[in-house]
Amino acid sequence: MPWADALTNTRLPLDLKRLPRNLANDRAAAALARVGLQGFEHAFPRELSGGMKMRVSIARALCSFTGVQPRLLLLDEPAGGLGAEDVDELADLIRALPDRDGGGCAVALVEHHMDLVMRVCERVVVLDFGRVIAAGAPDEVRNDPVVADAYLGTDADPEAFGSNRAGAAAPDRGDAPGRGVEERRRPEAPRERADGEAR
Repeated sequence: MPWADALTNTRLPLDLKRLPRNLANDRAAAALARVGLQGFEHAFPRELSGGMKMRVSIARALCSFTGVQPRLLLLDEPAGGLGAEDVDELADLIRALPDRDGGGCAVALVEHHMDLVMRVCERVVVLDFGRVIAAGAPDEVRNDPVVADAYLGTDADPEAFGSNRAGAAAPDRGDAPGRGVEERRRPEAPRERADGEAR
């Protein structure tokens, strides 16, 4: 909510549950402190960087649970649009969430930023158009030739998968004759001609 400060944005789930305002404020402030935003409670979105806005979103998610904290936190592409420094800070935060104060919560992450995935995940599952093509520890997945083929093309070096920092260009595949970077799209359904035959 662009018209609301970080505390109010974080407190939203608690307001919807009609928690007393003083309790909601305390829990929202604690969530902001947990994501490294203590002192920014009254900052508005226009005053925050992209990475700080993402941390406000994570703090709000941590406040959504009726207990002290959730047991599982789902993050959908949290690195989207962030620069390298913000991604580094986000990685540190995600790694800390399960272990904070000996408790914490599990984190399930959906992300296309492979450097972040390889740095923060203990187990990685790779999907190619909804089909699981690999699952395992980050190093196993990084070196899986099926994964390299799906994401970088047949001639790709598996070591290149997941090694790019935020803002780095993808490997140049223009040297492979007639290939370049392979673009994968869903196949179109056949269309019918006027005479009823599919084409």
